[in-house]
Amino acid sequence: MPSHPYRRCSDLARPVLLTMTAIVVLACGGTLPSAPALVDPREILAAAATQAASATSVHIDLAADGALAIDLTGTGSASTPIKLTDTTAAIDADLARGATRATFSAPGLLGVRGEAIVVDGVSYLKTSLTGPLYRAQPASGAPDASPGVPEPSGRASAGILEGVIAFLKEPGVEPTKNADAPCGGTTCYSVTLKIGAEQLGRLLGGATLPSSVPVPIPDISSATAELTFLVDRQTTRLSGLTAFADLGDSGEITADLTLSKWDVPVTIAAPPADQVQPTS
Repeated sequence: MPSHPYRRCSDLARPVLLTMTAIVVLACGGTLPSAPALVDPREILAAAATQAASATSVHIDLAADGALAIDLTGTGSASTPIKLTDTTAAIDADLARGATRATFSAPGLLGVRGEAIVVDGVSYLKTSLTGPLYRAQPASGAPDASPGVPEPSGRASAGILEGVIAFLKEPGVEPTKNADAPCGGTTCYSVTLKIGAEQLGRLLGGATLPSSVPVPIPDISSATAELTFLVDRQTTRLSGLTAFADLGDSGEITADLTLSKWDVPVTIAAPPADQVQPTS
């Protein structure tokens, strides 16, 4: 016996009515059900690390403050602390390729400004203190890298983030969940992590800056840090990071990082040959 025509119409109308109801709810300021909220701060940070490990690109804006006692004369004695007020950087990172491009300015640090590019296993750096040409050298952390040979997709970021996830599981690493906070027009989880000198060393994994940086790098062997992460509740993408680092006799630094443009395509290329200082 054929089904009743009115029942068939009702069956067809049901999904339409549900869709219209959802549209009305949203138009009136309501929200559809979302994923369950995360409560454990370790899970929040691990989720953000996992998302970052699978990301292809990100943009980072940095603003720093504080003061550093740096031996600018090379005599072995620190000079008057240098203020980092108005120090800024803008960084584009091609995470899949392991390439970055950054512009930076530090008015209190001899007025230095410049640009750094890391691509295909080579770092290129030029600053207002070293002249108009880039200086090239093998990128830190990639001693066997050869120019023109890109890193395998994902290796550059995935390895680092796997280390972060493992670090969060170590005894004595105790992140704290704060009240949710506004971030970039949405709402973020807020998690604070206090790190001692030994833990900070393991987290950094021995990362170093290029030796061509034209200013001395302070000793961080006794440094401690307090990190506050902002993680988007909807996407679990890292949205912001505030870091306070106590460097002991070398001073202290506060840095605010804003992360955006996750997975937005970015092109990072080595500078033209005529803009690179010839090797001697």
